[in-house]
Amino acid sequence: MRSWSSLWFYSAALHQESTVTGLAARFADALADIARHAATPGTGGRTPSDFPLVELDQAAVDRITGADPRAVEDVHPLTPTQAGMLFHGLSQDGRRVYFQQLSFVLDGVSDPEAFAAAWQQVTDRTPVLRGDVVWQDVPEPLFVVRRHATVPVTHLDWRELSEDDRRQGSGTSSTRTASAASTSPRPRSSAWPSPGSPTPPCGWCGPSTT
Repeated sequence: MRSWSSLWFYSAALHQESTVTGLAARFADALADIARHAATPGTGGRTPSDFPLVELDQAAVDRITGADPRAVEDVHPLTPTQAGMLFHGLSQDGRRVYFQQLSFVLDGVSDPEAFAAAWQQVTDRTPVLRGDVVWQDVPEPLFVVRRHATVPVTHLDWRELSEDDRRQGSGTSSTRTASAASTSPRPRSSAWPSPGSPTPPCGWCGPSTT
């Protein structure tokens, strides 16, 4: 636990000791009240100094952080590649340019829930997988990292379907950076068609999720 102390100097020719002692006690009580208030869950806000990598005024910070400022972990600008991909994605009017989707089958998976939990653990420890691209009402497009993001996972049991039905797959989508759909094409196996994103976070995410 952290502690603090203060040292008061005064002139005995101008002030009485009891006056200065009382002032110091009230000062300590006020600081303790501030500390207790700041430690209360849901209390406090964010300021531009919390995000030194971007130039934002207080109004922009308030818009980005919303009703729960502490839910935002960090804010930084897009890389040039990300900014270009965002521009192309917005200008293509819903054509899903740069959309990428990965599909793979894992043999020996007996517990799809455990595998889904592994996806969540990777997201929890990788900030870039918890980010959203914000471009409206801000001076420049930004990447906003959330303190927590739940990976949406859908489990589908396809073991009773025909091979043709399995090939049709399942349409899934998500605005989150990381998401997945789990299917069971045969016993002790799991297929994972992972919905892509028109603006992938960065090239470093691949090794983090494999």
